[in-house]
Amino acid sequence: MSKRKTLLSSSKSSSSERRIIDPHIIIDNYKFTAVRYVSLDVRYQLVVNIRSESLIDGVEENFWIYKSNSELGLWRLCIIRRNFRSFSEEFSFEKGEDYVQTTLIHIDLQLYVNKLLKNGLIPEVILSEIEKDDQCVCFISSDRCFEFNDKIYDVINDKNRIIKGEPFETLIKVKQRNNVYCGNITDYEYEDNERLLKFLHTFSQEFGSDYNIVDIKQIGTTDFLFEDAIHTHGKINRIHLRRKINYMDKPILNDIYLYTLTVILTPKLQIHLDEDNNPKKHNIYSSNVVDICKNKFIKNRTIHSFPFLLTPITSEINEYGIYTQYIPTGLYICKLFDYAIPKQCTRLEITNKKCCERYAYIGKRYINLFPISYLNKMIRDKINLRYDKRIKTKRSSRSKSITSFIKKKLLKEHKKKREHFKKEKNEKERNDFIEKALKMGLF
Repeated sequence: MSKRKTLLSSSKSSSSERRIIDPHIIIDNYKFTAVRYVSLDVRYQLVVNIRSESLIDGVEENFWIYKSNSELGLWRLCIIRRNFRSFSEEFSFEKGEDYVQTTLIHIDLQLYVNKLLKNGLIPEVILSEIEKDDQCVCFISSDRCFEFNDKIYDVINDKNRIIKGEPFETLIKVKQRNNVYCGNITDYEYEDNERLLKFLHTFSQEFGSDYNIVDIKQIGTTDFLFEDAIHTHGKINRIHLRRKINYMDKPILNDIYLYTLTVILTPKLQIHLDEDNNPKKHNIYSSNVVDICKNKFIKNRTIHSFPFLLTPITSEINEYGIYTQYIPTGLYICKLFDYAIPKQCTRLEITNKKCCERYAYIGKRYINLFPISYLNKMIRDKINLRYDKRIKTKRSSRSKSITSFIKKKLLKEHKKKREHFKKEKNEKERNDFIEKALKMGLF
């Protein structure tokens, strides 16, 4: 389990000058410093340069991280594919054994980088200022740079990081036998949506029969603009799972963490002028975008959750900011959007849920899977409770306002009656006095 400590050393200048802050975060046995960042294009947005220092032997490493588009802004280690040698090839980054988990940056480091960027605490540099050995940035900027760091590849593909065991071994066997895993569905039968869902649900039942949920904890939030089409605001949850019967052969799998991202999706709207020159918002993308994002504030809405990381609770961080251990799960650990092409999505997903030029929505795969279904129910119950409370408050407020109005009206009428009664009483007393005075001959 990670031990996290944050250090902020700062030096102040005059009030008109920007405060200079040197940010660090200590996670396990490493100190990480965010050195700088570079703004890129719509797809990659920006990359951040990180320096790590071992607290044991003082060895330093330098690396870059980038926001994954299909993972909705989660950070990954930015390193060119080892066998990439020519810019005539289709570019790609090294993903390692597991498409999602192998190069995923440690969550504590991700959240801290997000915090620094949000507060403007990482200096920005331009591409021309980047040294030639920073291969990921050179690569993205189409600068011919092929100085590969063999050590980083060895760390990424270290087999000791991979923890295997049941029930997850079933997914690995399907990956090996049918070549089916996240980002790859080359088996024609699995391109059938029903067959794919049935396979996932069968695994989910086995997963749920082996593990109990210990607790669910929200550990951070994310904000990201996907494909310049969909705004995403997400919550990262960590689900602690414990094996019902201890696994004697693999005790490391008795307690595990599953990390999920739950997001609200909102279509990005463009403003244009109508025939009367009045500004009007409209969605310039497919109707599927609106369909996927609908019911944002409505009770019982669709919850968009997906699992993106599974680790033993003993997993820590290494010198390149990635996890020392993870559990490969083939098709189960994936993403919310995938490339809308055959062999990566099912035929139905491509047909019905293509939301922009390159991606299709695949989030329906996870709705009824363990423990995502429990997380979604918990979130939905909270939303419904908030919704019911808001409705109740509105009704109560309306009731109070009606009661207040009636009360004021009754008080006003009562006041009028009292004044009228008082006036009549005074008039009667005056007439009685005059009548007595007349009888006594006073007038």
